[in-house]
Amino acid sequence: MANPKAQSELDEVYGRTARRYDLLNRVMTFGLDRRVRRTASALVKPGLILDMGTGTGVSSRELRRAHPGSTIIGIDRSPEMLGFASAKGAGLYVRADVRVLPFRDRVFDGIAAGFVFRPIDGDGAAIEEGYRVLKPGGRAVIYDVLRVPPGVFGVFYRLALAVYIPLCAFILADDLSAYLYFTRSIRESVTADELAARFRNAGFSAVVVKSMIFATVTVLTVDKPADA
Repeated sequence: MANPKAQSELDEVYGRTARRYDLLNRVMTFGLDRRVRRTASALVKPGLILDMGTGTGVSSRELRRAHPGSTIIGIDRSPEMLGFASAKGAGLYVRADVRVLPFRDRVFDGIAAGFVFRPIDGDGAAIEEGYRVLKPGGRAVIYDVLRVPPGVFGVFYRLALAVYIPLCAFILADDLSAYLYFTRSIRESVTADELAARFRNAGFSAVVVKSMIFATVTVLTVDKPADA
């Protein structure tokens, strides 16, 4: 489980930013967050789909567009976020922690987790819970902004974190400190390779790593073995 103090801070951040969360994500990604969600949603297996960390429900809407005949259940810890999600009406919503899922074993055909694993630093408990509730042969698709390894591109990326994102937050956000928390979480997060290794160690197979938006966003596609 996460450090209680760190989790409390994270809960407060999401509660304070719920109203303008989607707008800021759109501006900070030059509107490309929608493209990432659309691409990731298409990779999720249809049927009964779990939207882990649904936030304001934007991810559920993309899942609904990609899989109109599926049943989508979205979970989130933040009651403020879930209030916006419920108003959108794209799925069924439950307040829950991704590390302690209130579902039986092997019930979901697909899982989507957008911008979830970075804030919790790739917590192994959430990975294990995803594995537990996924059916054998099921698929999970994870997409997030993760720490970029050292290199030439990494210099420009870190410059954007230090200047551009705080500037957007200063202009648009009600709470600057909350969005500075997000930039810090990116700098301190796991890398794509580290997160992929954790999914492999949890038993997932066919781990595919895809980079989007000039390698600033990572999409992981992981399958649960059919004989698991």
